[in-house]
Amino acid sequence: VVLELLVTMISHLGMEDLNTMYSEIVPWLSEPGNANRQKRAYQILWSILEGNTEAHDRFVISHLDDLYKHLAESLALAQPAAKKHRLKCLLSLVKKLDIENLEFIPSILPEIVLCVKEQNEKTRVAAYKCLTAIGYVFLDKSQDKRLAMKNYIEMIIAGVTGETHLASATLLCLSKIVYEYNSHLETEVLDQILEIVVAMMESKQRELLKGVVALSRPGLVLYISL
Repeated sequence: VVLELLVTMISHLGMEDLNTMYSEIVPWLSEPGNANRQKRAYQILWSILEGNTEAHDRFVISHLDDLYKHLAESLALAQPAAKKHRLKCLLSLVKKLDIENLEFIPSILPEIVLCVKEQNEKTRVAAYKCLTAIGYVFLDKSQDKRLAMKNYIEMIIAGVTGETHLASATLLCLSKIVYEYNSHLETEVLDQILEIVVAMMESKQRELLKGVVALSRPGLVLYISL
């Protein structure tokens, strides 16, 4: 109840009060061992990021670099109970990215990839939304859209060489990207993805094979249609 009242109040705060609130919750993001406080911090931060008043807009614009910095630095200390709310904050920030701060993406992408394998359904949904939103940012901010998607997929593909859980999550993410952005993918990129599918089919790991099946469906359909 207290949190709901606080979130409601945030929508009516001015610039000075938003600064005070932000200064109060930022240390909570990196506070180890206190999942409830961290969860509240991300919920409050999301309310600030999604505020639709002039004061909120001015606050977010003036704090973007600081927000990117704190969200990247707090990754290692993110508690499981706060992941869904953290991802919602990341999604809000991703939508505000411009060409000058695209370097924020590599710092959060591995986290997003792994979160598509989380047990909590809402966390998985939030991760896929982040994944899709990043793709739209690359397309929107780049003149060569096919090259942009090639670069994005290569960033994701790097996870295939990781341990089984990361490799499986990477395959699921590639499946999503191929499905969402098929019209922006070069044949060269599809060849690379097909090679991954063929190589992974030799695996005896059940977790990897499930990822291969998920990627094969949109990948092969698109490849055959070329």
